[in-house]
Amino acid sequence: MSKRGVGNVDNHANVGNQTIINIQNMTGNIGTPDKKSESVNTVALGAFDQQVNDLDGIMKGIVDTLGKDATRQASKDEWQEFYLALQDTVRYGRAQSDATGELKTFVNNITSLYKDWEEIMIRRSDNLPVDNAADVFGRIIKETDSYLFFRNVLNEPTELNAAKSKPNFELYLKKAKEKYSTIKTLLYSDQPKPFYDFYVCNDIERRIPVPSKFGSSYRIATIGNVTVKSLTECSLFVILAGTGGLGKSMMMRHLLLNSIENYTEMLIIPVFIPLKDFDENVESLFDYVFSKITSLCGSITEEQFDEVLEKGKCLLLFDGLDEIGSTYAKQFERELETFTDIYPENCFVISSRPYQTFISYSRFTVLQLKPFSKQQALMLIDNLEFRPDEPIIKEKFRTALNESLYSTHYTFIQNPLLLTIMLLTFEQYAEVPSKMHLFYREAFAALSVKHDASKGAYKRTLKTGLTADKFADYFAELCSRSYHDEKFEMTEDEFSKYYNVLKEREKANDRTTTASDYLYDLCSNMCLMYFESGKYHFTHRSFQEYFCALYFSKQKDKNLESIGDFFENRHSRMYGDKTFNMLYDMIPDKVEEYIFLPYLTSLYERCDNEEGYWTFLETLYPSLCYEKGETDDFISNDPQSYIYNFIKQLNWYGSVDCNNFPHYDSLVTAEYVHVTDEDESDKLINKEDVGWDYEHEYGTPDTVGWSYEFEVKSVRKDPIEYAELLKCLDNESFRLKEEYDQMREYLEKLRDKQTPSGDSLFDLFN
Repeated sequence: MSKRGVGNVDNHANVGNQTIINIQNMTGNIGTPDKKSESVNTVALGAFDQQVNDLDGIMKGIVDTLGKDATRQASKDEWQEFYLALQDTVRYGRAQSDATGELKTFVNNITSLYKDWEEIMIRRSDNLPVDNAADVFGRIIKETDSYLFFRNVLNEPTELNAAKSKPNFELYLKKAKEKYSTIKTLLYSDQPKPFYDFYVCNDIERRIPVPSKFGSSYRIATIGNVTVKSLTECSLFVILAGTGGLGKSMMMRHLLLNSIENYTEMLIIPVFIPLKDFDENVESLFDYVFSKITSLCGSITEEQFDEVLEKGKCLLLFDGLDEIGSTYAKQFERELETFTDIYPENCFVISSRPYQTFISYSRFTVLQLKPFSKQQALMLIDNLEFRPDEPIIKEKFRTALNESLYSTHYTFIQNPLLLTIMLLTFEQYAEVPSKMHLFYREAFAALSVKHDASKGAYKRTLKTGLTADKFADYFAELCSRSYHDEKFEMTEDEFSKYYNVLKEREKANDRTTTASDYLYDLCSNMCLMYFESGKYHFTHRSFQEYFCALYFSKQKDKNLESIGDFFENRHSRMYGDKTFNMLYDMIPDKVEEYIFLPYLTSLYERCDNEEGYWTFLETLYPSLCYEKGETDDFISNDPQSYIYNFIKQLNWYGSVDCNNFPHYDSLVTAEYVHVTDEDESDKLINKEDVGWDYEHEYGTPDTVGWSYEFEVKSVRKDPIEYAELLKCLDNESFRLKEEYDQMREYLEKLRDKQTPSGDSLFDLFN
């Protein structure tokens, strides 16, 4: 079995008049029935089965003439014979009016494919196949092989044959359900709890374009009570985006369990694929995904899994796109593109924190996880088992949430993780802090005196013997080191290496505590990490981010500029990351003086020494996108600098809207049209995705929207061709021209803040 990966793509190519490529490969894809129906067992080998045999024989004869080494094409008469055999197969199949199970599926599929082939026969008088005929022909072969295989299994139902032929996906589904139907959480750290005992499903938002004479306009559609079915109705390629702690991994777990629960109806095999392990050791995405199958059920073979993928019967849940190390992000993009090209009929769901603008994932529809409503927040609190010995605590918190907290602290309460932490800290703190870093500080204090959510407060004795403050100092440095290395999980050996080089241990002259004892305290006492599948994980990445920010905040002033450089150079993975946000909240004046001021000074010195505003554009906004009419794109012209973008958001300089820019054919990246679905509903799609069959029946649809992209440097090289566009860019009211001036004013304010206000020491206190 060949491995599926970059550089190893199966060539199910369109076929021209000279040669047929890889049709023979299609004959080897023997399908396995998704479900045996008892009624099928009663179907006798009669006229219908004989006709299927005849069709199969004719196809194999044609295939023999189409191989790579064939010296001739199949003749027109041979194609006509195949066409008639296919016609008779459909006719006899339709006579099986009471058919169920695999027979019914085959009849329905082969009838649909027959219609496609009939169109090809009508359109073409020359030798076949041509255009996309190879694709249709190959699918007919696969459908026929699937039925023949199914029939043969029924005729030879020996245990040996069944064991060899049919993959044991039932066992896989059972084990997947066992693994993912219970979970440990921050509150339930001692033992796993049933997932659905406390899970509350987020709503999902989808942006839908609507007609507008003023350019692009959109409406927001909300999906509640999310299921696999409702998700796939949006698209087979989905990105679930949301901030840290919002419930993305929980949603992915829910989708897996929902798919298992409805397997008999949907016949979809779900695979949960954490992406945090994707690195240089991954040979191909096929291997990586398959390893998640075999970790639960080793009896399934690569060939069997390939068959399921070929039939479009998989739900692939890629969890944590943002957790892939920046070194391997491009590798994953390439692998995913290849994988989706080979197996396009499956459902692909990727969860991620906001990740730039997901530009590289062009075929994916981005759906946003919505924060919790008050009702959802109250439902989660009701579901959580917290301090059954003191139920009044949870009741008081619920009352406070309902009456006041939701309006005053909605940014925390709308986030399920932060809401859970609020409940955890409520007993000890009368007020909930408004700053996130203070919030996590209180969370750590609560964890340091509580065993878990079911027991009262008591003074904890740590195995290391460290005070809570010293324990936090160690953990802060450990988090910053692992954060720097993009390590979100680690083996015990990796943890020990970090622990043994801690500068905070040296400062404390600590020669007695061990990595194993400290790790025990982290997992069993503090609940800041947990062990799973051979590695230690942060209870949530937000804890790593908080403690990392804490460590950075305590560094000497001279080191802060280097810390700023670190964030600037790692900006590709910083979207959705709150580390720098918390660092700024901890030491705002120092961040402004030692990070913002040097950065902006250098930027504007370069602008002033070169081409001013145009240097600014080419540095921070080297390419710009815009759209007209109705599109399915999400345009976001973000600056190519993490630090600059942070400053911009801090000062609310607004988004960049270029939709009034002129039309240029040379800048069009996509055109959009309306088509009519089988259910007569209207759908907006990329014009490139309109099939020949649709155009043959309905004609070429009119373009209703355009997406554009251009490089500033390139259009400046052709000032005559792009005169109108350059005029728009240089207009004083253009958002980026205004931003250029506003950011310079902000720089002057930063400089003024560093200037003493008086001549004497006592004047500085005024």
